[in-house]
Amino acid sequence: MKRVLCLLIVMFSACYTFGQNERDFSSRFLSLCKNDTSVHCITISPKMMDEILGQNGLNKETEITTEISKIKSMRVLSVAYPNSKSYFKKTEALLANNSERFTKNKAYNSPKSEGGFWIRNDGNVIIELVMLDFNKHSNLFRIVNLTGNMDEKFILSLSKNMKSKKTIK
Repeated sequence: MKRVLCLLIVMFSACYTFGQNERDFSSRFLSLCKNDTSVHCITISPKMMDEILGQNGLNKETEITTEISKIKSMRVLSVAYPNSKSYFKKTEALLANNSERFTKNKAYNSPKSEGGFWIRNDGNVIIELVMLDFNKHSNLFRIVNLTGNMDEKFILSLSKNMKSKKTIK
C-alpha cells in the first residue's frame, strides 16, 4: 500500500512539474529570434508591479490593483525597423499555427496600427494573454505577454482603454 501511495505521489509530482515548465508565448518567440539584436524584452515580475503600485500610493482595494493582482508575469517585447513588419507577420503565423493552444479574441486595424489579442484558456480561466501591436507610422512592433488568472472582464477593460485609439472588433 505504501509503495502504491509513493508511486502516485511521484506521478502527480512529475505531472505538476511538467506543467510548471510550460513556456509562455514570449519565451517561444524569443527562441526564434535569439540572435537578433533588434528584438528587446522587458520582464516585469509581480513584485515589481507591487513596488510600482506602492510607490504611487494607490489604495490596494482599487479596481486596477485587483485586476493587476491577477497577473503573474508580464513581458513586453519590441522589434524596431527594419525587422518589425516581418516579425509581426511571423508572430501572427506562429499564433495561427498554435490554434489548439491560442484563440484569437479581438483584432484591430486602423491607418496608424494593427494587431490583436490572443488568449490561452484553462477551463474558464484565461491563463495567458498575448497582445500584438504593429505601429505603421513608427514601424515598431510590440508584444505584451501576460500570464496569470485573468477573465473576460480583464480583457474588456484592456480593450476599452485601447478603443479610444483603435477600432477593435
